[in-house]
Amino acid sequence: FYDNNKNNFVLKQNNIRASYVKLPLVSPKIAKVKTWFFSEKPNDKKELFSYCLQFASFFELADTSWHYFHELLEDSPFGKNSNQVSFLLNNKMAEVTDSSYLYLLKIQEYKMVDEISPLPFVKENILHTLMHKRKILLLRELEQQVFTSGKNNNDFEIMYQKTNEKIENLKKLNEEKR
Repeated sequence: FYDNNKNNFVLKQNNIRASYVKLPLVSPKIAKVKTWFFSEKPNDKKELFSYCLQFASFFELADTSWHYFHELLEDSPFGKNSNQVSFLLNNKMAEVTDSSYLYLLKIQEYKMVDEISPLPFVKENILHTLMHKRKILLLRELEQQVFTSGKNNNDFEIMYQKTNEKIENLKKLNEEKR
């Protein structure tokens, strides 16, 4: 479905697959956290995850997940960047502090506006769409079965004749009121 309908999945917003941590500046071992964050070692990733559970205000370490740029980074200096395209093109890793927090960002991949959305990002929507289509098909099949069964057993009454009679009666009442 995705391959056959890619034009239906054009992005309207920039999309990123990234790791992100928002950490209070008063947190312990900040230098160590930076090392863990930018490391690719599995043990460092475990240490970082455990640390973030205790101290981070917000974190996203599942760098296999896709997010809208502005939603993931809206409460950070990265999200306030007015030129997302330039930021994405020029930054794979970024570190910023403000008066209260340290923000760490590591971008794995990005997709820009008007590019085709990555499959994992739209997978749930596709599944929902396919389920909805199947449900409609099933309802149509059931409706046809009920109609065919009723017709074969003479178990139904044609209602359009009665409806037409009601419409004619309403027209007469309207003419009488005039």
